[in-house]
Amino acid sequence: MPAGASMSRGSKRLDPNQMQFDFDFDQRVEHYVEARLQIAEAIDVGTQPRTFENELELTIEIAMAAKQSIKEWGGSREQLVDGVNAYFGRSAEGVQADPPTCRNPMPAYLLVAIQSVTKHLHPANLIVSYEGAQVATGAELRQMTLGKLEETLLEMRRLKRELGKR
Repeated sequence: MPAGASMSRGSKRLDPNQMQFDFDFDQRVEHYVEARLQIAEAIDVGTQPRTFENELELTIEIAMAAKQSIKEWGGSREQLVDGVNAYFGRSAEGVQADPPTCRNPMPAYLLVAIQSVTKHLHPANLIVSYEGAQVATGAELRQMTLGKLEETLLEMRRLKRELGKR
């Protein structure tokens, strides 16, 4: 068989009905670079913390968030009290035996103030850790988004190379 000859006797024509890949790769890369710069700037700027008038407003917001959790959970007040007592491993009689500091815990609004003053989210981290979760700052979330964009760009480059080889 002569060099360059094909073993296939089929036609090498392209089917005009066949869908073609039309990647405007340069435009996508430009869009990516622009989005990456915007995200990087947003990471530096950050988001503004929520404001409130006083500790009463903050206490109400915390209570409303707790109420929303309870409402979405769907249990009764008695079930909630029983669940809280079971969580702490105490009976109804045992509640009265707790030291006074347990009966008068730190108000939640003070945790918000402490986090704001210290610029550390340790109270929130501790609270969510009991459910196996972690707190991420706005800057950390934006950094993760930037990483996902870069991962997408690498995948696009890989696909372009793969399609170019065909």
